[in-house]
Amino acid sequence: TMVICTLIGFVVVMAHCWNGENAQEWALMDKLPKFNASLQVLTPGTAFNAIVALIITLCFCMFAYTCLLGMISFSEIAANRIKQSKGFINGVRIVAIAVATFGILCNIAGLELGNLWAFSDLGIERIDATGKDFDPATQEAMSQEASETVPAGKVIRQWNYGYKLGDHLLKAANVVVSSGPAEKKEEAESGAQE
Repeated sequence: TMVICTLIGFVVVMAHCWNGENAQEWALMDKLPKFNASLQVLTPGTAFNAIVALIITLCFCMFAYTCLLGMISFSEIAANRIKQSKGFINGVRIVAIAVATFGILCNIAGLELGNLWAFSDLGIERIDATGKDFDPATQEAMSQEASETVPAGKVIRQWNYGYKLGDHLLKAANVVVSSGPAEKKEEAESGAQE
């Protein structure tokens, strides 16, 4: 419980940085550089940085270990419930260990499972909305921000990709939409009040 609370606290504290002014820079970082940069933001230039890094790293490792242990344990329980055959139970153990090993190797390599195979081979198309006009049919606006550089109605950044299969939307892209320059918005509001 303490590990999960520590990790949730870390994510909650860092969310304002990851989604704030420099969200685009954070989004472009890989996992390990983002993790290291996050720790530097939490404890900038202090000796406490190494202690926080150690605590957060231990929490991530313990969380991953308990998840893997849980997966292997539950697969063992399920195998025993399904069939008492030693061969079947050993087969389930081998599959569980192979899946766990695959997950660990992918995580160490910094790979996301979505990048391991081409969705296009399955006919699934990824929706990349950044810089395009907002389309409510394939995108979900998570927020709206004033922008001096991005015209109103265009997507400033994308939180998550969307996916579609042919004409069928599987998941909408989560986006932030520009409301245009801040001055024009303030002028329109003051004009409406007069």
